[in-house]
Amino acid sequence: MIGGYVGSSVSLQCRVEANPRPSVYWTHSHATRLQYGSKYQASMRSEGYRHWATLQIHNVTRDDIGAYTCLHENALGKGRADITLYTLASTTTSTMMIDPTTDQVTTTLEDYLEISSVEAPTDHVAADLGEEDPYVVVLSQHQMQSFDPMPSS
Repeated sequence: MIGGYVGSSVSLQCRVEANPRPSVYWTHSHATRLQYGSKYQASMRSEGYRHWATLQIHNVTRDDIGAYTCLHENALGKGRADITLYTLASTTTSTMMIDPTTDQVTTTLEDYLEISSVEAPTDHVAADLGEEDPYVVVLSQHQMQSFDPMPSS
């Protein structure tokens, strides 16, 4: 999984080990091949039998979230890798907090936001947090300061 901000650009990378050099193409949500142009740009870098295929997605929108598949093949075989893109949204200086003992929603300062610690939000609050879109993550400004959208493995 990789996160990106709405309006920004993200890079998805697929590592392939193959000889001879494979052909690589990308799909979104198991559809047909992506059409490369101003929205999507594909590239590949190779060192011997190791290859790194990259898909750049420009101006990320909610339509771009979901599953991407890197499909690769050569004369000796084929393979695939799946990557899920989710969007990130940052809150402003105040946001909601749920008191788990009373289920009351209050507005708090960013330093006190701990939405991730609420295990089962009520239905009316879950809708405000993007329930209709399971790939959206809401972070406070405090959480954004230490967030790394591409953690090292």
